[in-house]
Amino acid sequence: MGEILKNLQFWSLLVSVVSVLLVLYQIQNLVESIHSQTYQRIYELMIQIDRFFIDNPKLKPYFYPNTTITDEDVDKEKLLSVSEMMMDYLDNVYHQRACMPSHTFDGFREYMQSVYRSSETLQNYLALSGREKWYPKDFLECIKGGVTGSGKWHWLR
Repeated sequence: MGEILKNLQFWSLLVSVVSVLLVLYQIQNLVESIHSQTYQRIYELMIQIDRFFIDNPKLKPYFYPNTTITDEDVDKEKLLSVSEMMMDYLDNVYHQRACMPSHTFDGFREYMQSVYRSSETLQNYLALSGREKWYPKDFLECIKGGVTGSGKWHWLR
């Protein structure tokens, strides 16, 4: 009887260890799936923004580096709405950072800071009527990356 009990304990332990290993494997697959879904959703939103700028090319220079603003005849209300859309997208990316590998978020952080640094429009949008209060401080610190309220930037590296 003692031998049977030892065999049962061994098999129970073995089944438990295999079960834990399978659960760990499933958790790893779940994490990879979350990373993939997050990445895919962020890029879907970015493609929508790209399409918006394809349809509204006069607005793109207000938000991206190395572009020249050539037309001052822009609907200011539309520009404010686009600013809000861009800030909401950047905020969304920032708050998804825990759902993506750190090296992936590093690239997005560079993108967000580049857009913010080069866009006086986004900087002015945040300054209007206390809109900075609409966004979490840690997000604002991330996108500003050294941009001061005076409109001059300081490269913090």
